[in-house]
Amino acid sequence: MNEPVVQNSQDFDAAMNNRLDTLESLFSQSQANDETQINEIKGLKGNIDILQANDETQDTYIDILKSGPEQCISHNQLVDGTRSTGFGKGQISMDARNRMCDSSDSSMENSNTVQDDPEWLGEGWYRILGDAGTKIPEQKVGRSNCGTQRTGWMNGDHPTQIFQTDAVDFCFESKNSDCNWMVTGQVTNCGPFYVYFLLDAPECNLRYCSEP
Repeated sequence: MNEPVVQNSQDFDAAMNNRLDTLESLFSQSQANDETQINEIKGLKGNIDILQANDETQDTYIDILKSGPEQCISHNQLVDGTRSTGFGKGQISMDARNRMCDSSDSSMENSNTVQDDPEWLGEGWYRILGDAGTKIPEQKVGRSNCGTQRTGWMNGDHPTQIFQTDAVDFCFESKNSDCNWMVTGQVTNCGPFYVYFLLDAPECNLRYCSEP
């Protein structure tokens, strides 16, 4: 599909909407039951100005829109509200039955962990939504939180440009360190939401946190 040549702001808006039409169609085909994502794309179409395009950045944005990443369309979902910051805060360490673990390796379960998180499907791209919130926090949240004992947070900033993907470190807190365990993943700005490339937790009971 050819994009129109960008000569002025109207042409830029037309090119932007052209790309968003394509995304909306792909969402409809690949995730027909997820009306939330389709509606968010429609909402973005009505708010082109949020990208704050100007003459110097139009070409850059058009290039990005031409090659929108697959992970913005195809990803797993984390929706469980027990993952959100504040759930069970200060109590989970007293009750091992509430400690979840983001691992696809059942052999890592131990007396400190109730089970692997049923939403966790192993290494891959994930979006946080529903009761879980919208994103992974950029700062530590404290142990015994987020439905587990050793909480995971993103040690870095979320990308600010649409379809921008950054490598980022995810830390898990222990009693003696804010970042006792660390894995390197990715985060992509998909416009109205973020997606994260997450790895299995290094051991149990470690779990990625979420927030509104």
